[in-house]
Amino acid sequence: SGIPTARNHEHMHQMHANNKHRNRMNKVERLDYDTVENEIFHLEEKNYDQRGESRKEFTKWVLCFWIGFCTGFAAFCVLQAVDYLRDKKFDMVRDKMKENWWYGFLSFAAFNLLFAAISSALVVIIEPVAAGSGIPEVKAYLNGSNWTHVFAIRTAIVKLLGIICAVAGNFCVGKEGPMVHTGTVIAAGLSRGKSTSLKFDTGFLSEFRNDYDARDFISSGAAAGVAAAFGA
Repeated sequence: SGIPTARNHEHMHQMHANNKHRNRMNKVERLDYDTVENEIFHLEEKNYDQRGESRKEFTKWVLCFWIGFCTGFAAFCVLQAVDYLRDKKFDMVRDKMKENWWYGFLSFAAFNLLFAAISSALVVIIEPVAAGSGIPEVKAYLNGSNWTHVFAIRTAIVKLLGIICAVAGNFCVGKEGPMVHTGTVIAAGLSRGKSTSLKFDTGFLSEFRNDYDARDFISSGAAAGVAAAFGA
């Protein structure tokens, strides 16, 4: 009859939901960590080079050191920035409270509102993937699912700036989860020797540009993030 019915509306809504879900899933890449035992793999086993393998293991240890160092330095910068903003905020609030109690209260609320607006705007406008702690995305990657922009340098910068503003604004959030995510971003960039966001490629470390080695380094980055967040 051409008149839309409740069943037609339900069917159209279901199709729209399916298309939306399909578009989201198109951004997810499935990773393969299993060893493919084909002819090439067995040929490489026959031509096994002990010296080359030792060099590769040594390079891994060096990279793990720099992953830990850079993650610790990032955590140090976050702590220093939070302390600086907090001190400035409380100094100004203290001065206002000497004039009038309400002025102190309003200035304290205004500073926190400003920090909240900055951290929210960074996530909403610049990089939505930076929302949240980042731990679910890291766990998904380690289980074989890669989401776009999760390990981009822009994501780490937005997350660090956002957590600085959020912690300085006295919100009920911590830096533990974001530091884990930041450590994995640092690990992903250092282990590959390139950055897609910055369009920068050193040409080195090409032997580690595979899913199997990337998972090892990203696990190290997550561990470094936990250690740095708790001051280990």
